[in-house]
Amino acid sequence: MSILLEAEHLTKIFTQRGKNPFKAVNDVSFTLKKGETLGIVGESGSGKSTIAKLLTRLTDITEGTLKFEGKDITRLKQSQLKEVYGDIQMVFQNPVGSFDPRRTLGDGIGESLRNRGMKKADVEKRVAELLEQCGLEKEYAKRYPHEVSGGQCQRAAIARALAVEPKVLICDEATSALDPATTQSILQLLKDINKRLGLTILLITHEMEVVKRICDRVAVIDKGELIETGSVSEIFSNPKTALAQIFIQSTFHIELPQEYMEQLSAQPSAEKNKPIIKFEFTGRSVDAPLLSHASKRFGIDFSILMSQIDYAGGVKFGFVIAEVTGEEDAISEARFYLIDNNVKVEVLGYVE
Repeated sequence: MSILLEAEHLTKIFTQRGKNPFKAVNDVSFTLKKGETLGIVGESGSGKSTIAKLLTRLTDITEGTLKFEGKDITRLKQSQLKEVYGDIQMVFQNPVGSFDPRRTLGDGIGESLRNRGMKKADVEKRVAELLEQCGLEKEYAKRYPHEVSGGQCQRAAIARALAVEPKVLICDEATSALDPATTQSILQLLKDINKRLGLTILLITHEMEVVKRICDRVAVIDKGELIETGSVSEIFSNPKTALAQIFIQSTFHIELPQEYMEQLSAQPSAEKNKPIIKFEFTGRSVDAPLLSHASKRFGIDFSILMSQIDYAGGVKFGFVIAEVTGEEDAISEARFYLIDNNVKVEVLGYVE
């Protein structure tokens, strides 16, 4: 795939009178390839939204270079950027706030078309087409932002971004203000747009669940720095940084039964000597019947309390929490056997 957008050593330093300079983005480099969906994930305050503003030149770049389709656009003036940024559109976190409350959704969606000299009848036709593409009936063109739900307003915001037929769509936390069901529907819409229109998408988010659902590649940002990048399958099967591991674990819903939580002891004792162990599997280990092999080889039993297996980028990953019964030495040997086979092993506590 050809490269559409290329960021080289991007740095943003904010300065305020009487305060020390603050480096919000520090030496970040990455590429955005034509037709892909790239997720930039990080915690709140990590600098990921600042990166989005640098890419759209809503804020000036302190250091580094930004290229679009091979052209250096780092230092272009706002008047020179108009042509470029017809091809790069942005969808924001607060869909209702991104529309003028005094104007209908149709007015907002069609504004860029009117600015390009399109006739009124043609604008109305195009707005109806865009609404339909984004899963809304044409009647929504007559509604005001406060008259629709957050999800419907976000669909209208996506329709507005698509009006000028951009090459890149940047979504800055576009689903974080939505409920889970609506989030899934918006992600599916973005996935469909990516495939149907060949639109390149850059997704800014703090939720690894969002990345897992629709992204091809992921870049992990921490304290303004890019600490890990790769395909979704690579990151989920073999995360190299602690933060990436934490983000991946956040996609699981782990909660032991209450009866186990009440009797769980941090250390083994004569009464409580059965370990409760969490086994975390990745693409390198999930397909092998390793627990079965360990049970037969070391003469121990696994009583599974809960498990979850999921997919990301075509790779399976997940975890199993089990009560393990057997001789202490045999359990220890089984743990090392599983670790040697790329299973992450964590003892959660001990029960009777």
